[in-house]
Amino acid sequence: MADKKYYLRNIALTVVTLVVLGAIVYTSFTQKGGYQNLSVQEVKERMDSGSDNFVLIDVRTEGEYTGQLGHLGNAPLYPIQNLDIQYHELEKYQEADKDLILYSRSGNRSRRAAEFLQKNGFENIFNMEGGMRAWNAEYGRPSNSDTPPPNVE
Repeated sequence: MADKKYYLRNIALTVVTLVVLGAIVYTSFTQKGGYQNLSVQEVKERMDSGSDNFVLIDVRTEGEYTGQLGHLGNAPLYPIQNLDIQYHELEKYQEADKDLILYSRSGNRSRRAAEFLQKNGFENIFNMEGGMRAWNAEYGRPSNSDTPPPNVE
């Protein structure tokens, strides 16, 4: 009788273990991308590398883009307020296998934008931690910051 209980308990533990492992494997194969955080130093290194395998995306307002904190490079502007209707425009970068590096004023809106894009099937998404506030604290205001966004007329 004790052997039967031991046997049944081991079968139950094995089944539970297999179910948990199956759920983990299923999630890892079905979950799209995710996003990672990058420091301003890591973003600067990528910019300085000359690589074209990424695109910077500004998710602030148009006023902030040319405002006090400035913007990075020739980053297109996709305000988070409009991202739910504009995010399909970012698919061209995904199709070109480019990493999306999102930034905002402090990193909060870009984090929310990264989460939104992840939920909508985007991969290779990065959030610049600390946003333009951290960038300005480390490197100062970018020199090209008076230019308008390239994708806004």
